[in-house]
Amino acid sequence: DFTQDVGTLSVKKTAQDNHDTNVSGTFEFSVKNSKGQFLQADKTSFDTTEVFFTVEAGSHTDFENLPVGKYTVTEKTSSISVEGYTFTSTGSTTSDEATVTKGETSDAQLVNKFIQDLGTLTVAKVAKDNNDKDVEGSFLFSVKNSAGKFLQSDEETFTDTEYFFTVAAGSSKTFTDLPVGTYTISEKTDALSVPGYTYTSTGSTVTGNGVVSKTSTAESTVTLTNRYIQDVGSLTVKKTATD
Repeated sequence: DFTQDVGTLSVKKTAQDNHDTNVSGTFEFSVKNSKGQFLQADKTSFDTTEVFFTVEAGSHTDFENLPVGKYTVTEKTSSISVEGYTFTSTGSTTSDEATVTKGETSDAQLVNKFIQDLGTLTVAKVAKDNNDKDVEGSFLFSVKNSAGKFLQSDEETFTDTEYFFTVAAGSSKTFTDLPVGTYTISEKTDALSVPGYTYTSTGSTVTGNGVVSKTSTAESTVTLTNRYIQDVGSLTVKKTATD
């Protein structure tokens, strides 16, 4: 009697964006032997029907006790989709071969490259007094992404340190090429003072969320509104008449 020699096939998955940052996701692939038959769901038998297995980015899926020989691992390209990214074939490997040997683990590498989707975010500034007249001034605000990181002065990188941008009343500031997603805009509330006016929270909006999209700007403008009460005082006019 003869016992068939077996080994292990390990399918490893890498997914990165155009900044070489790891991208999360679940991906599908099939395993085909040298006879053109596909590994089935039981991970033991082979048939002509293509069956897909899953692997997480940054991880691997192992198949133990496979007969020794050459195997072709092919990714299901129609399912390569990650929200906020566009897949690119440049630098990607969606099919790989591995030769399983007795008692050993052989690796097949699947690599996906993605380009981060970008869009535009606009912060508009309104400042009005209690008579609905425009109030002049410059104001400070920060931009925070959904990961809790703050946009920095280069308008590209994000860190844990809160950075404040400047916008003039009656104007706006636009950030281009931001990764798609939801951003929180927060005004620096200890810098709201305007000479001759007293700030009031009634009717004011000092924080808001903007949605950056690759295809739409419908929700990408955040308006920060400050309301002020004009300071008033008394004026006494004294008249002196002499002959």
